[in-house]
Amino acid sequence: MQSKVDDANKLVQSAEEFFAQPQEEKLALHVEKGGVAWRGYMPHGGEGTHARIDHKEGLCAGPEHPDDHIHTGMPLHGTNQFLDSAIPVMCPTVLKYIEDGYIRDHYLQPEPVALFRCFKYSINAAGELSNANGQAYGIGERTGGTTRFPYTAPK
Repeated sequence: MQSKVDDANKLVQSAEEFFAQPQEEKLALHVEKGGVAWRGYMPHGGEGTHARIDHKEGLCAGPEHPDDHIHTGMPLHGTNQFLDSAIPVMCPTVLKYIEDGYIRDHYLQPEPVALFRCFKYSINAAGELSNANGQAYGIGERTGGTTRFPYTAPK
């Protein structure tokens, strides 16, 4: 039986593999191609917080809905976009994370949609996550409610 730590490690490893893929491969999954489902890849600088560009790239996924699902076509409902040929373990790992645990039990009953979103933040030339004025790049503690995980999972 696989532990939750094993599942978390697999999830982090899949995300690291995804972000290491060539840009053109990731852009083939651009979130704009996901339509109203808002699923897929968001390139670096493609999202802002508090009217500032976030220096991150991201992947958005959610519960998988087939074309004939009652909510398909509604905002945040639909199918996901993954690099299945490059990272075959990612889709089932992300969907298991969404369906089998905390997210399903606490946020998806009866069926509102919560998206799985993972990000890779850029580091500046000084190796920091902030600019010369000390402003943090991306989402930070100032927004409240943001959960941050370490970049690497425990081995």
